[in-house]
Amino acid sequence: MKIVLSFFTLLAAALCLSNVFAQVYTQKHLPEGAKARIGKGGVYELAYSADSTQLAAASTIGIWIYDARTGEVLRLLTGHTYYVRCVAFSPDGRTLASGSYDKTIRLWNIRTGTHLKTITEHTGSVYDLVFSPDGTMLISGSSDNTIRVWDVSTGERLSDPIQHTGTVTSLVYSPDKRVLASGNSNSRIYLRDAQTGEDLHIFIGHTSNVGCIAYSPDGKTFASGSYDGTVLLWDLTQFSFNQ
Repeated sequence: MKIVLSFFTLLAAALCLSNVFAQVYTQKHLPEGAKARIGKGGVYELAYSADSTQLAAASTIGIWIYDARTGEVLRLLTGHTYYVRCVAFSPDGRTLASGSYDKTIRLWNIRTGTHLKTITEHTGSVYDLVFSPDGTMLISGSSDNTIRVWDVSTGERLSDPIQHTGTVTSLVYSPDKRVLASGNSNSRIYLRDAQTGEDLHIFIGHTSNVGCIAYSPDGKTFASGSYDGTVLLWDLTQFSFNQ
């Protein structure tokens, strides 16, 4: 009996110490203005759920899901066989998509953490993901130099791959959802009609890989960041498709 009690006493002490160390990790020695430290392993990308209550982190360990208000770890999603490069929440917040250097896309039930399906058609690392505004489609960009569009409910590809001349590093919809923009390792940014896939414009100005892209909330300005060490701002008001 004493041995059993001692075991449970040691276990309780270990759990208490674990909680103490977790608190030290998340809250101590933070830079000014920061309220918590999250993520374990190398973190490649972060994504908020539509209601801003959850935060997903794509990492070298798996996909960490956090309570965005408290920083508490809700779960760790594992299954990819290599680093997780990107994550995206569906508009209704029910599904999480993850893309990996293992060349696959995984879909997860975010409430339960259940793995729903795996998409395996890409032949290169999956660099970025974005859901269509209605949540029925998932768009992926890869180092196989393609953008691919998938049916979320079935995991089937909906159209022929959109070919590029370099790795598709980033994807984003315009605020009005009419334009899909993609950044590439060929230093260019492509704007396409989100419904038809028609090419609308190509931004040329960077001298190295385009790593990230973003629209301003009003849709009038476009920003791009590159491995060439610059951030460029582009005026969209001159284009008819932005009217």
